Amino acid sequence: MSDYKVLFEVLIIIIVIILVFFLTRLIVSILRSKRLEDYSISPKGNDFNLEKKLWKYINDISDVLNYIIYMEDAAKKYEKYIKSGEEEYKRPIDYITIKIVFALMMVVLYTFELGLQGLNFNFFVFLLILILGFMFPDLLFMIEDKKKRKFVSGDILKAVIIMSNSFKSGRNAYQAVSDVIDRCDGAIQDEFIHVRDDLDHGLGLGDALGRLYERVPDNDVLYLANVLKLVNKSGLNISNAFDNVEQTIINKKRERDSINNIKNANRIFRNVLVFIPLILFLIVIILNKDYQMLLFGTFGGWKIIAIEVLIYVIYVAMVNSLVRRN
Repeated sequence: MSDYKVLFEVLIIIIVIILVFFLTRLIVSILRSKRLEDYSISPKGNDFNLEKKLWKYINDISDVLNYIIYMEDAAKKYEKYIKSGEEEYKRPIDYITIKIVFALMMVVLYTFELGLQGLNFNFFVFLLILILGFMFPDLLFMIEDKKKRKFVSGDILKAVIIMSNSFKSGRNAYQAVSDVIDRCDGAIQDEFIHVRDDLDHGLGLGDALGRLYERVPDNDVLYLANVLKLVNKSGLNISNAFDNVEQTIINKKRERDSINNIKNANRIFRNVLVFIPLILFLIVIILNKDYQMLLFGTFGGWKIIAIEVLIYVIYVAMVNSLVRRN
């Protein structure tokens, strides 16, 4: 079996060398094309896009997999991860392809590990690795989506202020949304591109922002959408409505910031009270060998440890109760 281990190790080293070689060539070619572009008389914007190239490979794999197993219906829930402007090279089915490819990579790594360690094949471990490998990309997708929602929630006040100023200048709803797109960037810009697309399809501003709330469940977005629906039905002045919305969101933001500051202070206070006794206890055990022998070398010492753990758990519960009460 040791001969097989050496063989697998050699194969892995060769594969790593080949991958590093091709990756180095790719990076060098990209840098060279970027450097030559500065001296080119042709218009810029035709540079090599690595992200689009990688997604092109994923597209090709998706076409093959979709031919074997129809996955369009299962892929619909991944539409929300595609930003505006990315539709030309990303499809919902590509996200399932990433999950499948990642699961297969985990299986390949597991197979190599069996060869290196000389272990027997275990079907249940294989099945567990396959399932975890298939589900793990979903975690990454959700984390990225949560970060996007957080950015949108943080920038919604900026969008409201821009739209309020636009309406005061006599611009209409479509122009106000376009002003947000022109003056903002990142996730909020991407979401308002979707809002403008909804306006192009005949939806009112309130309904378009209602769809924004479905994508990004934020209370400020819901409040803004409901106010605009009410304005549309009652015929109120939209500029005055935006003034009220802007002031309300600012007041809510101040309240949230104040509450978050209190929560952060309580969290720091709790961590200090919880971890200082534990740190002092560990320092005493590490520095005092006699204490180590007393606690870990006798049955009575284990009893003392059990009592100390029980006291510490009660202490932590009391600290948590005190912090929550405050």
